[in-house]
Amino acid sequence: MSPDGRLLALRNLDTQEISLHNVDSGQLITTIPTATTLPAPDPFSPDGQWLAYGSGSKLHLLQLNSGQTVILDGYPADRTLVNVIWSPQSDALVAASSAINDNPGTVILWEKTGDDAFTAVYQTESTRTGYPNFVTIAAFSPNGTRVAFERFSSYEATSFVVEVYDRQLGELILEAPEHELNAWQSEDTLLTNEAQYDTRLTIWHVINGQKTVSAVGAPGGSEVYAPNGLYYADVAGPNIGRSLKVQQWDANLAADKVNFGNDMILRWSPDGRWLAALATDSSLWLWPITLPEE
Repeated sequence: MSPDGRLLALRNLDTQEISLHNVDSGQLITTIPTATTLPAPDPFSPDGQWLAYGSGSKLHLLQLNSGQTVILDGYPADRTLVNVIWSPQSDALVAASSAINDNPGTVILWEKTGDDAFTAVYQTESTRTGYPNFVTIAAFSPNGTRVAFERFSSYEATSFVVEVYDRQLGELILEAPEHELNAWQSEDTLLTNEAQYDTRLTIWHVINGQKTVSAVGAPGGSEVYAPNGLYYADVAGPNIGRSLKVQQWDANLAADKVNFGNDMILRWSPDGRWLAALATDSSLWLWPITLPEE
């Protein structure tokens, strides 16, 4: 769904078409053929001007006002586009292709360089690009000036590297080997966790490279962090007693817990005010969240 709630994009698995609908009227606006994928988590740009989708190994950006399409190439021919993450200002996006067998997916940062032009400015790779949940392939900082990537070139924990790319400088300003990416806490601070052994949560100051290692360990790989990085949502407990909990990680305190009974795929809204869950019984749930800023 587009950020303003006006448009709904649906992909037909049988015909490999995307249909674009007006939510208020229910009217079909257009049909996009040869759409191999409608990538997660946000194919619509925040300003509502673009819709990103995959056609074969190429990334297509549909300009919703004009109907023109920009085609971006740079991914292996045998892959499909599975992830799209837009910058808050819609002037850049990260798009990733699928990983096949032991071969990692290609992750590219594209920056807008004209009205209908995007240029690849940085590239990395990850074997976890196709994971449906619990993995942050890349994340823009709150103001969009920096991008954190989780490089994972093989299935060995030693190959994890968190990379921070500064878009204004055009270069990497931080590399953190053997760490997994979680979330930005501010424009200058980033939350990660050690990839093996203690798996302790670590806050990095990306300007000077200083890190603060918490006594709190990472919850276990199934958590989804709120946009401010201070809270995470997790699914825990035995199958029949599955529960959803929201937790403040640094204090190791539970903010709330809901008994649920199903496994779920979780998503936070961009402003952190809502938590969505798609359960294994095919039900979709939405919870309003009220949390302090600090």
